[in-house]
Amino acid sequence: MNRLILISSILLLAGCELILDVKVREEKKRITVNSFFWPDSIWVADVTLSDGPLFNDAYLEYIQNAVVVVSNGNNVIDTLVLDSGSYREKWDQYGNVDTLLMGRYKSKNRIKPVAGQTFEITASAENIEPVQASSYIPLPVAIDSVEVSYLGEYYAGERPHNHLITATFQDDPATSDYYELFVVLRGKWYRPEHEDSVEYVYPVYNFAEKGYYSQGRDGEIIFDDSKLNGKKISVNIKANFYPDNVGEAVEVRLRSLSKDLYNYRITLGLQNETSGDPLAQPVNVYNNVNHGFGIFAGYSQSAYLVKE
Repeated sequence: MNRLILISSILLLAGCELILDVKVREEKKRITVNSFFWPDSIWVADVTLSDGPLFNDAYLEYIQNAVVVVSNGNNVIDTLVLDSGSYREKWDQYGNVDTLLMGRYKSKNRIKPVAGQTFEITASAENIEPVQASSYIPLPVAIDSVEVSYLGEYYAGERPHNHLITATFQDDPATSDYYELFVVLRGKWYRPEHEDSVEYVYPVYNFAEKGYYSQGRDGEIIFDDSKLNGKKISVNIKANFYPDNVGEAVEVRLRSLSKDLYNYRITLGLQNETSGDPLAQPVNVYNNVNHGFGIFAGYSQSAYLVKE
């Protein structure tokens, strides 16, 4: 009898439907600025509106009437202008396509940032609170030497790799430094229809031995000098590539990151690693834009070319 009552109670509870009325606070939209800058490129910044918690549109809301100013101390370097040639496609549910003018702003005067300096960006638009951010470009660090060894095919419990690359450089003891190290193959491709050659560069997926933080689409190795300050640093990189063309060469690139860019890359990598895991602690991606969102960060780069 008791068993029958228990089963009846379970069936009764299973048929109940609980409806919760959850109120989500409406956050006001803020300006989002994303700009990565280095000495070999002109000033570029993407300006959009932030998304609300229930935003489900796959396309950002671009701002086409912003005033974007880059300065160095009290000196205005440039007022960026909307790039009328930056578009992206937008598809609707019926397969129709439209083009959206992006909120991409560029230096009209083709001005490039300088390593070793700190910069500030401000962005404002009508009826929206203006935003501000600052960051710097560290001085580049030269790579002293690179050694490349062919290992043969190797799969034993690790990602496929057939080369070991050792890059060595000297860390500055007077500064806190943040690095990104990666490998590319570069060469020239002959185009018979044009009777000329074009230079190409493509990344090689690589990863480091234990002790370094590795993340990124192509396995870029990111680390700081907190345990290596002032030392001669050698990083062993495992990579998988097959040089196909005569004259193709391995190039190791060492980026000196601002602290802002380092924090952004680390937190972005952690968020990507934990996304989809309901038990993982949420990770907020680093943001250094005051009164808004986004990232404004600089870096410099050195390279070492090794002929195969």
